[in-house]
Amino acid sequence: ASSEAEAIVSLIERVAGMLTHRHREIISFALAKMRHYSPTIPVFAVALDRLERESTQPLVVEFLGTEAAIAGEWSKARELLTRATQIDPDDPVAWNNLAFVIWKSSDDIQLALQAANRSLALAPFVADSRETRGLILHQLGQWQKAIDDLEAAYPSLPESKDLLRALADCHERLGQTEKMEIYRRAAGQ
Repeated sequence: ASSEAEAIVSLIERVAGMLTHRHREIISFALAKMRHYSPTIPVFAVALDRLERESTQPLVVEFLGTEAAIAGEWSKARELLTRATQIDPDDPVAWNNLAFVIWKSSDDIQLALQAANRSLALAPFVADSRETRGLILHQLGQWQKAIDDLEAAYPSLPESKDLLRALADCHERLGQTEKMEIYRRAAGQ
Protein backbone atom coordinates (compact mmCIF):
# COMPACT_ATOMS: atom_id res chain seq x y z
CA ALA A 1 0.00 0.00 0.00
CA SER A 2 2.90 2.34 0.74
CA SER A 3 4.31 2.09 -2.79
CA GLU A 4 0.82 2.58 -4.23
CA ALA A 5 0.31 5.67 -2.06
CA GLU A 6 3.72 6.98 -3.13
CA ALA A 7 2.77 6.49 -6.79
CA ILE A 8 -0.51 8.37 -6.27
CA VAL A 9 1.27 11.23 -4.47
CA SER A 10 3.87 11.42 -7.23
CA LEU A 11 1.18 11.51 -9.93
CA ILE A 12 -0.84 14.22 -8.17
CA GLU A 13 2.30 16.32 -7.59
CA ARG A 14 3.40 15.99 -11.24
CA VAL A 15 -0.02 16.85 -12.63
CA ALA A 16 -0.42 19.80 -10.25
CA GLY A 17 3.00 21.06 -11.28
CA MET A 18 1.91 21.18 -14.93
CA LEU A 19 -1.33 23.08 -14.32
CA THR A 20 -1.98 26.77 -13.95
CA HIS A 21 -4.42 28.33 -11.52
CA ARG A 22 -7.01 28.45 -14.30
CA HIS A 23 -7.06 24.65 -14.23
CA ARG A 24 -7.44 24.23 -10.48
CA GLU A 25 -10.67 22.27 -10.99
CA ILE A 26 -8.70 19.27 -12.28
CA ILE A 27 -6.72 18.91 -9.05
CA SER A 28 -9.77 19.78 -6.96
CA PHE A 29 -11.77 17.05 -8.65
CA ALA A 30 -9.05 14.42 -8.23
CA LEU A 31 -8.45 15.25 -4.57
CA ALA A 32 -12.17 15.43 -3.79
CA LYS A 33 -12.67 11.97 -5.30
CA MET A 34 -9.73 10.64 -3.31
CA ARG A 35 -11.22 12.11 -0.11
CA HIS A 36 -14.63 10.66 -0.93
CA TYR A 37 -13.28 7.15 -1.43
CA SER A 38 -10.60 7.25 1.29
CA PRO A 39 -12.80 5.48 3.89
CA THR A 40 -13.13 2.44 1.62
CA ILE A 41 -9.82 2.68 -0.25
CA PRO A 42 -7.16 3.04 2.45
CA VAL A 43 -4.37 3.85 0.00
CA PHE A 44 -6.19 7.13 -0.78
CA ALA A 45 -6.21 8.04 2.91
CA VAL A 46 -2.48 7.35 3.14
CA ALA A 47 -1.80 9.42 0.01
CA LEU A 48 -3.94 12.34 1.24
CA ASP A 49 -2.18 12.32 4.59
CA ARG A 50 1.19 12.44 2.87
CA LEU A 51 0.06 15.24 0.55
CA GLU A 52 -1.13 17.26 3.56
CA ARG A 53 2.25 16.85 5.25
CA GLU A 54 4.63 17.08 2.31
CA SER A 55 3.15 18.58 -0.84
CA THR A 56 5.01 21.49 -2.38
CA GLN A 57 2.38 22.13 -5.04
CA PRO A 58 0.36 25.26 -4.22
CA LEU A 59 -2.84 24.02 -5.87
CA VAL A 60 -2.75 20.82 -3.83
CA VAL A 61 -1.98 22.55 -0.54
CA GLU A 62 -4.58 25.26 -1.21
CA PHE A 63 -7.28 22.68 -1.96
CA LEU A 64 -6.49 20.63 1.13
CA GLY A 65 -6.49 23.78 3.29
CA THR A 66 -9.79 24.96 1.86
CA GLU A 67 -11.28 21.51 2.37
CA ALA A 68 -10.13 21.57 6.00
CA ALA A 69 -11.80 24.97 6.44
CA ILE A 70 -15.08 23.67 5.02
CA ALA A 71 -14.88 20.83 7.55
CA GLY A 72 -14.31 23.36 10.36
CA GLU A 73 -10.78 22.10 10.99
CA TRP A 74 -9.51 25.65 11.51
CA SER A 75 -6.02 24.90 12.79
CA LYS A 76 -5.27 22.48 9.99
CA ALA A 77 -6.80 24.87 7.43
CA ARG A 78 -4.72 27.78 8.68
CA GLU A 79 -1.51 25.73 8.57
CA LEU A 80 -2.16 24.46 5.04
CA LEU A 81 -3.32 27.80 3.63
CA THR A 82 -0.39 29.61 5.21
CA ARG A 83 1.87 27.06 3.55
CA ALA A 84 0.07 27.58 0.23
CA THR A 85 0.71 31.35 0.41
CA GLN A 86 4.36 30.71 1.23
CA ILE A 87 4.75 28.35 -1.73
CA ASP A 88 2.92 30.74 -4.09
CA PRO A 89 2.65 34.26 -2.66
CA ASP A 90 0.78 35.38 -5.80
CA ASP A 91 -2.24 33.07 -5.39
CA PRO A 92 -5.26 35.27 -4.57
CA VAL A 93 -7.49 32.28 -3.75
CA ALA A 94 -5.09 30.99 -1.10
CA TRP A 95 -4.83 34.48 0.43
CA ASN A 96 -8.61 34.92 0.44
CA ASN A 97 -9.22 31.53 2.00
CA LEU A 98 -6.52 32.17 4.59
CA ALA A 99 -8.15 35.53 5.41
CA PHE A 100 -11.50 33.78 5.88
CA VAL A 101 -9.99 31.09 8.11
CA ILE A 102 -8.19 33.62 10.29
CA TRP A 103 -11.36 35.74 10.53
CA LYS A 104 -13.52 32.76 11.50
CA SER A 105 -11.10 31.09 13.89
CA SER A 106 -9.05 33.68 15.72
CA ASP A 107 -9.03 37.09 17.32
CA ASP A 108 -6.37 38.39 14.94
CA ILE A 109 -8.74 40.44 12.81
CA GLN A 110 -5.91 42.68 11.57
CA LEU A 111 -4.03 39.67 10.22
CA ALA A 112 -7.22 38.53 8.49
CA LEU A 113 -7.58 41.99 6.95
CA GLN A 114 -3.95 41.91 5.73
CA ALA A 115 -4.54 38.57 4.02
CA ALA A 116 -7.79 39.82 2.44
CA ASN A 117 -6.03 42.96 1.21
CA ARG A 118 -3.28 40.81 -0.31
CA SER A 119 -5.87 38.72 -2.11
CA LEU A 120 -7.55 41.81 -3.54
CA ALA A 121 -4.22 43.36 -4.51
CA LEU A 122 -3.63 40.28 -6.66
CA ALA A 123 -7.17 40.00 -8.06
CA PRO A 124 -9.20 43.16 -7.33
CA PHE A 125 -12.47 42.09 -8.92
CA VAL A 126 -13.00 38.65 -7.38
CA ALA A 127 -16.37 38.58 -5.59
CA ASP A 128 -15.34 36.02 -2.96
CA SER A 129 -12.41 38.19 -1.91
CA ARG A 130 -14.58 41.31 -1.78
CA GLU A 131 -17.06 39.41 0.38
CA THR A 132 -14.36 38.19 2.76
CA ARG A 133 -12.84 41.64 3.19
CA GLY A 134 -16.31 43.17 3.56
CA LEU A 135 -17.16 40.73 6.36
CA ILE A 136 -13.89 41.54 8.10
CA LEU A 137 -14.49 45.30 7.74
CA HIS A 138 -18.00 44.79 9.11
CA GLN A 139 -16.56 43.12 12.19
CA LEU A 140 -14.13 46.04 12.55
CA GLY A 141 -17.05 48.48 12.49
CA GLN A 142 -15.93 50.13 9.26
CA TRP A 143 -19.48 50.27 7.98
CA GLN A 144 -19.10 52.23 4.72
CA LYS A 145 -15.97 50.36 3.63
CA ALA A 146 -17.74 47.09 4.38
CA ILE A 147 -20.75 48.21 2.32
CA ASP A 148 -18.49 49.09 -0.60
CA ASP A 149 -16.97 45.61 -0.67
CA LEU A 150 -20.13 43.69 0.11
CA GLU A 151 -22.25 45.51 -2.46
CA ALA A 152 -19.55 44.91 -5.07
CA ALA A 153 -19.67 41.19 -4.25
CA TYR A 154 -23.48 40.96 -4.00
CA PRO A 155 -24.31 40.53 -7.73
CA SER A 156 -22.07 37.45 -7.89
CA LEU A 157 -23.07 36.10 -4.47
CA PRO A 158 -26.76 36.98 -4.03
CA GLU A 159 -27.45 33.88 -1.92
CA SER A 160 -24.73 34.53 0.70
CA LYS A 161 -26.57 34.91 4.00
CA ASP A 162 -23.43 36.22 5.75
CA LEU A 163 -23.08 38.93 3.11
CA LEU A 164 -26.76 39.89 3.27
CA ARG A 165 -26.86 40.02 7.08
CA ALA A 166 -23.68 42.11 7.20
CA LEU A 167 -25.06 44.52 4.59
CA ALA A 168 -28.31 44.88 6.53
CA ASP A 169 -26.38 45.56 9.74
CA CYS A 170 -24.04 48.10 8.12
CA HIS A 171 -26.95 50.02 6.60
CA GLU A 172 -28.81 49.94 9.91
CA ARG A 173 -25.79 51.35 11.74
CA LEU A 174 -25.57 54.15 9.19
CA GLY A 175 -29.28 54.92 9.57
CA GLN A 176 -30.13 53.71 6.08
CA THR A 177 -33.30 51.85 7.02
CA GLU A 178 -34.67 51.33 3.49
CA LYS A 179 -31.55 49.50 2.35
CA MET A 180 -31.39 47.67 5.67
CA GLU A 181 -34.90 46.30 5.07
CA ILE A 182 -34.07 45.24 1.51
CA TYR A 183 -31.08 43.18 2.66
CA ARG A 184 -32.93 41.78 5.68
CA ARG A 185 -35.71 40.53 3.44
CA ALA A 186 -33.18 39.05 1.01
CA ALA A 187 -31.49 37.27 3.96
CA GLY A 188 -34.85 35.88 5.07
CA GLN A 189 -34.91 37.80 8.35
